[in-house]
Amino acid sequence: MKLDKIKKTFLRFLINIGTSGKYTGEKSFSMSDYLIRYVLMNFIMVFGFIFLMLFAAVDFKNKMCADAAVCVVMGFIGLVCFSISRTKISKIVPSYIMMIFYGLLCIILVWIGAAHGANFLFIYVYPLLTIMMLGMRGGIIITAILMIIISAQMFIPGLSNFNYHLDISIRMIAGYILVFAVMIVVETTRKAKDRFIETQNNKLQELREEAEKANKSKSNFLATMSHEIRTPLNAIIGITQIEMMDDSLPEKHMLAYEKISNSGNNLLGIINDILDMSKIETGKLELNPLEYDVPSLINDTVQLNIVRIGSKQIDFKLDIKENLPSRLCGDELRIKQILNNLLSNAIKYTEKGEVKLYADYSASGSDIQLMFSVKDTGQGMKDEQGVK
Repeated sequence: MKLDKIKKTFLRFLINIGTSGKYTGEKSFSMSDYLIRYVLMNFIMVFGFIFLMLFAAVDFKNKMCADAAVCVVMGFIGLVCFSISRTKISKIVPSYIMMIFYGLLCIILVWIGAAHGANFLFIYVYPLLTIMMLGMRGGIIITAILMIIISAQMFIPGLSNFNYHLDISIRMIAGYILVFAVMIVVETTRKAKDRFIETQNNKLQELREEAEKANKSKSNFLATMSHEIRTPLNAIIGITQIEMMDDSLPEKHMLAYEKISNSGNNLLGIINDILDMSKIETGKLELNPLEYDVPSLINDTVQLNIVRIGSKQIDFKLDIKENLPSRLCGDELRIKQILNNLLSNAIKYTEKGEVKLYADYSASGSDIQLMFSVKDTGQGMKDEQGVK
């Protein structure tokens, strides 16, 4: 565990060096502009300083003191730019400072002409760095200016302390122009890709907003329709309850009113569940655990579904476990909804035979789990539905 923590700390340290300390673990490294302005610039400054110091050491050893001094100065300029990049100053500022001084480094080394004139090799990475770090316009302008100055130093006698041969100068300029052109193509392609990604992200955002609006409209529609249906339904339930208070009603009428009342309450629960569907989608559905009567729950559900049998030749049977608790705590409305769905589907797809409801429970300490299962002689599920 401690070793993993050390590895993560070291990795974060390296990443923060390469990103000017802007890495927090939540930033995205996918956008190329972010990579260029932070990671590439810091990579050049840190590792460029190391390599420049190595060149300076080799140059001092070979008694090329001028070249060594230029490398040392450029290395410390890189450190200054690295320090600036860790402030709130825009990252384009140290990028311009770095590229301008790097261009001066190339001009001075070509003018000195030590190492048999091989100093011009420094300029080949210049188009790549300037265009990526400064953008197309600034990179092209500065790269073209450097090419003109270096070409003048190589082709015009007296502008350099080294006599560059014509064929070397032509090859150098040709190579420089080739790198320059390739980098323009690469950067143009990158910009086009970034624009395409931005366009796709904008479209995705628009689609997301449209989906949210549609979902909100659906929720509003369900809420309005549920309210409109509940108003007359509550009136029906209220009237039946008033009629049931009349002790002079015949038993047949009393049973009919009970079925109407139970059906109305169950329908009211289903309507409320329609609203709950939108809550489920938004993760806002809440259960309402209360104490309820188990025999009453089973009786209400059975009576409602026996009515659905109608003229079908179906025997409705009950298999209730002995000592089933009579009082439990839970969301009675949700249990009724699930049980109603099971029984109504069993009756709907069974033409003749039987539908059997099993009621069981299991106890674990003070917790009791109520279990229902339904068995029928209907057509069952088809093979293509994934259930056998």
